[in-house]
Amino acid sequence: MKRIRCIHCDNFIKLPKSLEAGYEYHCPRCENLVYRPGSSQSVITSLTLSAMVMFFFAFTTPLLSVYIIDDNSLSILDTLFFLFETDVFSGVLLFVTIIIIPFILNILTLLIIFYKELTIRLDFVKKLIAFYLIIKEWNMIEVYFIGLLIAMVKLYELSNVTLLMGFWINLFYLVLLYLSFVLFNPNDIVNINKRKKFNPHSLRISFVCILLALIFILPSNILPIMPTYKYGVEYPNTIFDGIYAFYEDGDIFVPFVIFFASVCIPFLKIVGISIMILMVKYNIFLSYKKFATKYYIVTDAFGKYSLLDVYVVVLAAAYIQYDKLVRIEIGEAIIPFALVVVFTMLASKSFDTRLLWKEKNDNTTTN
Repeated sequence: MKRIRCIHCDNFIKLPKSLEAGYEYHCPRCENLVYRPGSSQSVITSLTLSAMVMFFFAFTTPLLSVYIIDDNSLSILDTLFFLFETDVFSGVLLFVTIIIIPFILNILTLLIIFYKELTIRLDFVKKLIAFYLIIKEWNMIEVYFIGLLIAMVKLYELSNVTLLMGFWINLFYLVLLYLSFVLFNPNDIVNINKRKKFNPHSLRISFVCILLALIFILPSNILPIMPTYKYGVEYPNTIFDGIYAFYEDGDIFVPFVIFFASVCIPFLKIVGISIMILMVKYNIFLSYKKFATKYYIVTDAFGKYSLLDVYVVVLAAAYIQYDKLVRIEIGEAIIPFALVVVFTMLASKSFDTRLLWKEKNDNTTTN
């Protein structure tokens, strides 16, 4: 039998020695997913190597052609150069989340799969797996691509847009990368999903992150996030201005997506984590701990999609730079808004749902 602990409620679970591929194993206590076997190592290796081969082409081939008074065709690399010249914060954010982290994940995948052939010590492999699972949460490549699709809606309003080969290469690269991440479970190779120590500072860290997120909420919503200049007239465009502008143009789906990702998710995370901190601290409402755990899992999974608006802004700004006619800039709200998202994610990652299930007289921190 394979022995693991539920990462959500700390319940001890015995899994069959032979796990069925594609079958999901749920915790009988909190009813959440505890284990999903990954695909074969050969499949993961093929996907990872294919993604690495596509990496260079995906980031150096122009994605779109935007035409107003002349043609502007940019690759992701060109976009990064533009951002490092105009807004370093956005450039670093884009570089880390869609280039550095996915590339590191690919390298880690191969190191973990072939650790025996590479004679890597087992204790070091466990550290690699733990690092892989941490940074995987901060991979934003799919969020970036959704942001590109939404930015295209804005670009179509202002210019003539043509899809170039780089768009389809990026789509193919994204599919390869996404499948490799979804189908790969490093715990199939070396199981580290055992009981971990309770962090005595978990609640304090989550609380501080929530407070920091609250501090930056006001400026992120009142400062302009995407100032637009049309024929000499400036339109400041806060987050809500942008949502309303899409709605005024007769679009319902895009403003709904932006509103849900940029406004609802951070709000739901702040409220949810705050309530769960109170539940643990004062032992209240614990009869709802199963619902709270499920709520946490859902909001935690969607947390990174709050950065969607950031990618929409930086991509639109990179393509629309016609000074005398029309221009989009990266507004002052980008930094506080991104910090709200980051701090809500850190608050979520720091919170340990096992505390909701811990018995009052259980002072055990190790197993």
